[in-house]
Amino acid sequence: MAKRTAGDFEIGEPQLRSGWNATYPARYDDGCFSTQGQLSTGDQQLVTGALAALRRLPEFEKHSSANEVYWLSLQLRKLLPGSEGMLAQLRAAVGEVDALDAMVDRIVRRLYGPDVTLDGYGFINNPPGSRTQRWHMDYSPDYSNIFIPVENYTAQNATQYLVLPDGARETAAYAAATADLSCVNVDLLVRELGHVSVRQLLAPHFSLLRMEWGTIHRGVTNATDALRVVFYISVVRRGAEVLAEKPFMNFAEYEAAAGNDVKEKDE
Repeated sequence: MAKRTAGDFEIGEPQLRSGWNATYPARYDDGCFSTQGQLSTGDQQLVTGALAALRRLPEFEKHSSANEVYWLSLQLRKLLPGSEGMLAQLRAAVGEVDALDAMVDRIVRRLYGPDVTLDGYGFINNPPGSRTQRWHMDYSPDYSNIFIPVENYTAQNATQYLVLPDGARETAAYAAATADLSCVNVDLLVRELGHVSVRQLLAPHFSLLRMEWGTIHRGVTNATDALRVVFYISVVRRGAEVLAEKPFMNFAEYEAAAGNDVKEKDE
């Protein structure tokens, strides 16, 4: 996020859990996060197969041992100069990358319709003992994400996010607090708005979780003893600005590059 002011597997529709309405509504929706069913069995195999292939790369182990939240992307709309080779290497390591492309396209069309552009997709990894991130907004208010946890989303590893009072985004306090989207001033929001609600959406693995446009959030310390992996899909409103990224980046690298048109990915 830039420092700114404000194959062989079936490619099916995401499946609903037993008892969910057949019209495919979100079972939970607080305006910031919503549940959108569960990934189909075939698509789960695609995701886990890609993850297993990427785990064999030395870069995966290097980043996982650094105790920093990091992401690796298998598709990006816009690359930082010099990153083309790394993206090609990651895609080549995944044997079913074309099937993953098709899966992502199907999910985006299902959950957003035609009026968005795919920014990218890949994995966000949160190693044990990672440090909690600053409150931030991904890139701009024109971005939304789908998070698909490969393990259960629990109180020990799930994203924290803010639900603001009605009308908060139209206030001067909100404008001031989000002047730097990489470090949102939550204390100012609480003081001026009277309250904010800090939440976590806990969900079983392979749930489809949609984070809405402009949601303020942060990755928390992974208090478990296992790497927490999320498959992410990032979209932008059609016509909105897309900034360049590189396929591998951790939170420390993001902080060092803030202001250089580098976007943070977070779960």
